[in-house]
Amino acid sequence: MLNNVAPSATSGVPVISQGSSANPTFGTAVVAGGGTGATSLTDHGVLVGSGTSPIDALAVGATGTVLGGVTGADPAFTATPSVTSITFGAGSALGNYIATTAWTPTVVGSTGAGTANYTIQVGQYVRIGSLVYVMFSLQWNTGTGTGNLLIGGLPIAPNSGTAWRPVGDVQLGSAAAPPANTVDVQAIIAGDVSSSNIFIQTTDSSGNGQNVSYPTAGSINGSIWYFA
Repeated sequence: MLNNVAPSATSGVPVISQGSSANPTFGTAVVAGGGTGATSLTDHGVLVGSGTSPIDALAVGATGTVLGGVTGADPAFTATPSVTSITFGAGSALGNYIATTAWTPTVVGSTGAGTANYTIQVGQYVRIGSLVYVMFSLQWNTGTGTGNLLIGGLPIAPNSGTAWRPVGDVQLGSAAAPPANTVDVQAIIAGDVSSSNIFIQTTDSSGNGQNVSYPTAGSINGSIWYFA
């Protein structure tokens, strides 16, 4: 038997089956029937599934927040997301990214590396693409190196194009103090970049530069930028 279905007062509303015991009517399609199960959705809200129940619409996220997953629950917007790691592809500008990491700087002699007894020996570095930022602080009370003073053990070898290039300023103290007329003390990448060493060189008021001799005791602090 054919029965007429009364028209819906709202355009666009589908005819929904009511099963074998009742006539179909206009209404809201349930999830099992390919619908949302909802009659309205939050403006600018994010929709999340809820099994066979109607789709949920999350509250609108505030400006600057991101959606974070919550195990066993709906995701939620947060302004302070926390992730365990991010992997960048090889073609990305950040394909070579290393977060702040400790490294161990050393004082080295140019003609004889020697060894030193350190009272302070700390360093940190960050790599962003091919750019490396390094910080270090050293203090030693005995040292056996000879020749000019170098900082050794850079965490990442410099690019060959950076040889003999100034890469940052340093502070000398104690027995390693620079001459009285020094106006600047710079760190300079060694000519043999594979050694991962940097020379310490002073510049006087006339623009003359000279290397700093390896002292048996001293201190040095600095930060440098260079390309790997």
